Amino acid sequence: MLVFDVATGEILWCNDMFTDLTGLKDKIFETAVDAVIPDFTYRWLLDGKREYPEQFRWNDRIYRVFGALSRPEPEGGDQPTPWPPPTGWTSLRLSRCARLWS
Repeated sequence: MLVFDVATGEILWCNDMFTDLTGLKDKIFETAVDAVIPDFTYRWLLDGKREYPEQFRWNDRIYRVFGALSRPEPEGGDQPTPWPPPTGWTSLRLSRCARLWS
């Protein structure tokens, strides 16, 4: 799982499993998403979609990427600001294996 700021692209948090995917370990936080995951765009989140528009190839694997924005109610009638989107990365190789075993 990865959480990043859609306004700046800065990575705010990720779990250990995602850190292992990057191979960067300690240097992932406060780094831009596109510096860690080349060719990844997140416009689809801003367009209100919950799944990356196609399968995403990264580090010799293919992923289905899911995500969502959170828009809390603002105080005083201001425009809502999107909260950082959590994105989930599912390896298609693992997902296919799970289907075979179920």
